[in-house]
Amino acid sequence: MLSNRMIPIKMLVLLGMALAFTLPLTTSCSEDDSNPIINTSMFDVSGVLNAQSEVPPVISVATGSLSGTYDGDINLLTYSITWSNLTGAASAMHFHGPAAPGVSASPTLTIQGFPAAAAGSYSSQATLTEDQERQLLDGNWYLNIHTPTNPNGEIRGQVQTNLK
Repeated sequence: MLSNRMIPIKMLVLLGMALAFTLPLTTSCSEDDSNPIINTSMFDVSGVLNAQSEVPPVISVATGSLSGTYDGDINLLTYSITWSNLTGAASAMHFHGPAAPGVSASPTLTIQGFPAAAAGSYSSQATLTEDQERQLLDGNWYLNIHTPTNPNGEIRGQVQTNLK
């Protein structure tokens, strides 16, 4: 008699173990597997720099670009900047904000360690504050590269962010 009662209990234990292994697998799947999970905290960062975007515009054939990513989970901005044809060596680089296109603002993030050259590239990363993150994601930052000939900035580009 005792062994007859043990069979259903053993079956329940085995069934419970089987469920323990399958539940984590089934709960991680969405109801509609055609819709992948989207990370809402990763952003592509980009910008096109030119002299006409300076305020006021300056005369220069220099151009530049910004590319990178922003991870909102850890507030990490990772970026690469390239520039060419400056009137002289780059003397300063900053992210400025908050500012819409055509509006000037104070530097909010100073870039250090870049090569002082009329053409070059530089990559780095920075941890942003909550205010800086809000400004960046709202489109209210611009990147500015300064030279001795144009100490207020030779090329400027508004920073764009797009959800990955």
